Amino acid sequence: MATTQDVNADSLIKNCAAALVEAKRVVVFTGAGMSADSGVATFRGQGKGIWNGIVGTLALMYFGTPIGWHWTPSFAWRQYLQKFYKPIAEAEPNYGHHALARLETIMRGKISNSEDSFSIVTMNVDGYHQRAGSTTVHEVHGTVTRHRCIKNAHPMNFEVNLSDNKTVPRCQVEGCFSSARPDCVLFTEPLPDREWRNAYGAFHQLTAGDVVVVVGTSNKVYPAAGLPEFGERMGASVYNIDIEYRNGLNNQIIGQASQVLPRIVSLVEELSLES
Repeated sequence: MATTQDVNADSLIKNCAAALVEAKRVVVFTGAGMSADSGVATFRGQGKGIWNGIVGTLALMYFGTPIGWHWTPSFAWRQYLQKFYKPIAEAEPNYGHHALARLETIMRGKISNSEDSFSIVTMNVDGYHQRAGSTTVHEVHGTVTRHRCIKNAHPMNFEVNLSDNKTVPRCQVEGCFSSARPDCVLFTEPLPDREWRNAYGAFHQLTAGDVVVVVGTSNKVYPAAGLPEFGERMGASVYNIDIEYRNGLNNQIIGQASQVLPRIVSLVEELSLES
C-alpha cells in the first residue's frame, strides 16, 4: 500500500515534470547526495557523512583545509588518493546523472540556439555530470579531475597513479617544484571566481515560469547554498529532491536522486511528445 509520502512524491514528480516542460530556463543545483548512489560518501548525511563525528571533524580540520596540505603535503596526498580520489575514480555516474544529461538535450531541442536554457550548478567535485554527458556545468567548488601546485596554484597535468601513493607529483614550472593538490576548494578558501560568476549568472537570469531543481544537498555550505533561494526570489519554481526531509523547504520530493530524476525526465519526454 502506498504511503502518504509516496503519494505526495508522485504528485510532486508530476508537477515538477509539467513545470519543466513549460519552462524556458532550467537550473539544476546538486550536492553530495546526487552522487551518493554512485557509492561516493556524502559529507554530512545522517550517520554516514565523512565529516561527522570526532574523527570526521579532525579530518576536516586537517585535510579539508589548507593546513595539512601545507604542513605535511606527502601525507595529505596519500590520504587524498586513498580516501577521496580513489572512491570517485572507481565509481561511475548513476542514473540520475544520465537523466540530467537527457534533460539538457530536451531543453536544448525545445529552445533552439539557447545556450542558457539549461545549466547545472554543482557543489560536487567528482566530474560525474560531465562524464554522464552534461555540457554546461558550473563547478563552484572546483574538481578533483584537475590538479594544481600548492605553492603557486600552477595548473598540473598528469595521470594519477593509484598504485603509487608514495610519489607526490611535483610542479614542473621552473623555480617552483611544489607538491600537487586537487583543484577544488578547501574550507577557508574562496570559491573560483569564474565558476561562481557563471553560477550566479545562471540563477540571475531566471524569471517566473522557470524551474530550479535542487538535488541532494543539506543547504548548509554557503555561499553556494544560497543560490536556490536567490532563484526563488527571481520568480522560479523550486523543487527539492533528497532522501531526508528538511524543515522550511517547499516542494520536497523524498527519494534517491538515481530513482527520482529518471522518473521526472521520462515524464518530461512523454509530455513533450504530447504537446
